[in-house]
Amino acid sequence: MQLILTPEAQRDLADVLLYTVQRRGEDQQDRYATALDQGLALLAENPAIGRPHPELFRSCRSYRVREHILYYVLGDEAIVVIRVLHSRMDTLRHLS
Repeated sequence: MQLILTPEAQRDLADVLLYTVQRRGEDQQDRYATALDQGLALLAENPAIGRPHPELFRSCRSYRVREHILYYVLGDEAIVVIRVLHSRMDTLRHLS
C-alpha cells in the first residue's frame, strides 16, 4: 500500500531529527531515523497495525515508534500519515 506523508508530517520528521542531532548527536540521529523509517515501512506493510482513535476523528489511527506516534488515516489505496508527534505532546491541539 502506498504511504503518503502530509507536509505537516514531513515537517514533524525533520524537526524530530534536527532536535535529536542537536541534543544527542549524529549517531543517535541516525539510529532514530532508522527506527522511524522501519516504523513507516512496517506501517505500509501492515496498515491495520495501528490503534483506532475515534475520539480524535472517525478514521484516525496511531502507531508508536519509540517516543513518537504516527497518526494516520487508512484509505482504500493509501495510508496518509497526518502527523508525527512526541508521545508527550497535546494530540488534540496538534491534530485540530
